[in-house]
Amino acid sequence: MMIRLLLLLNLLFISSASYADISRPESQAATTIYSTIFVTDVDNVDSANQSFVANVYVEYHWHDPRLAGADSSRTIAIDQAWHPRIQIVNQQHIFKTFPDFFEVSSDGHVIYRQRYWGNFSQPMNLKEFPMDSQQLEIQVVAVGYDNNEVIFVQNPDEPSGLADKLSVTEWAVTKWSAEAIDYMPTKHSAPLSGFHLLIHAERDERYYVIKIILPLLMIVAMSWLVFWIDPKESGSQISVAITTMLTLIAYRFSIGELVPKVAYLTRLDYFILGSTLMVFLTLLLVIVTSNLAKSNQVQLAISIDRWSRTIFPSMLIIITLVSFFNV
Repeated sequence: MMIRLLLLLNLLFISSASYADISRPESQAATTIYSTIFVTDVDNVDSANQSFVANVYVEYHWHDPRLAGADSSRTIAIDQAWHPRIQIVNQQHIFKTFPDFFEVSSDGHVIYRQRYWGNFSQPMNLKEFPMDSQQLEIQVVAVGYDNNEVIFVQNPDEPSGLADKLSVTEWAVTKWSAEAIDYMPTKHSAPLSGFHLLIHAERDERYYVIKIILPLLMIVAMSWLVFWIDPKESGSQISVAITTMLTLIAYRFSIGELVPKVAYLTRLDYFILGSTLMVFLTLLLVIVTSNLAKSNQVQLAISIDRWSRTIFPSMLIIITLVSFFNV
């Protein structure tokens, strides 16, 4: 019994000694955290999964006079001193690549450096896809501290920023900003002290124009060949129309991985839907003109085909303008 009591007292002594200086320094005033968030690379932006992959370097400085007094700078474990418990709010699967420790100078100046690589969540509105612009955010927060206890400021010596060249080629960065910003986990919760880097990027739509839009325009135009075939050749007309429809269906399956899977319609979805309806209308019109030709109304069928040569291209132009240019 006595041995257990001595062990318990020993554990309490060790615990009190270990956590004696874990409280926040300068408890009467807010602790200033000089912050740096620098994105060294963005590997991928996954619109469908609402996330992006990035390589991020962070650096935080603060002063803790209780750690002063050593003859030279030293490193200490992160559980041996107070720290603001900084976390990345929108992290998903990330990996630390630097050792976890604090650098402490002789005057009590503390530096924490870390490099993260992995996935970060990012809500995106894709209604303008593929002509959209998005904001990519790295949001950090001091868990359990508000602005009365911890204040984030931009580090003037090591400013936040973004690398000049990024791996992702589909996006062009237009601007970025870094500032202290409060974080509220819910609408009714107290705001926590935080800091974020916000990257504004525009999608380069040329890839989708070449890979999706132009081939789709060619498939739709191929369906118009029926308007130059004699209505009496109904077999040829129907064969071309059905072949075009099957080609369009196969093409839509092939581009499925290139189009974000969202519950609402994007600009590209409207264009694909309009193009599909046009091909379907062409097939219906072929059936109508074929029946007219069989009913000895060949001239009416030819007249419909002639008018269709103008109407259908005009319809496609209107669909394209409405889908992509808000006309």
